[in-house]
Amino acid sequence: MQNKTYLLYAFAMASLLFTGLNAQASGTSSISFNNSYMTFNGYGHMNVTSAHALFSVNLTNGTSGNTTIYNVNAANMFEDGIIVIANPYIGIPPYSGSLTVQVANYTAPGTYDLIIAANGSDPSPNATLVLNVLPWKGNLATPSAFQPFQPAYVALYAVAIIIVLALISWTVLKRRPKAQQPPEQQVAM
Repeated sequence: MQNKTYLLYAFAMASLLFTGLNAQASGTSSISFNNSYMTFNGYGHMNVTSAHALFSVNLTNGTSGNTTIYNVNAANMFEDGIIVIANPYIGIPPYSGSLTVQVANYTAPGTYDLIIAANGSDPSPNATLVLNVLPWKGNLATPSAFQPFQPAYVALYAVAIIIVLALISWTVLKRRPKAQQPPEQQVAM
């Protein structure tokens, strides 16, 4: 019973401490990127294309507290095949991290504005990172030089299959027990 009381007391103190810290922290922050734009080879590419951008969240006035960054236009970006992942997405300014931006192979060529903002104890105005998605100029065929159904390969497959079947047959016949002959009958005289 005493352990439960200590546990309850610990939770109460932690919640008061957390609430007290966040109640005292109130300020504004700003978000900046290491580059103002990113370029991707998108539409028609066989795979998802991804790149990283560095960001910083800095306190512009007030006191620091827990601040979360988020993608303001995430729903529209997701429909277009663009996903943004911030690491870390929460911190106490000043802090920095990286944004991983993934562009799907069906994302139409064009310019997209990625709008990032901070909320929580230190909200920020929107910051924009411009994404430029180019049409992919590569071949949509299999990138490998190996073309499995060329006539030379078909003949090679046939020979390989015959060899495998011969080995299996030989192994089965080798393990097969030899037929035993019936014992000779003794004739009484």
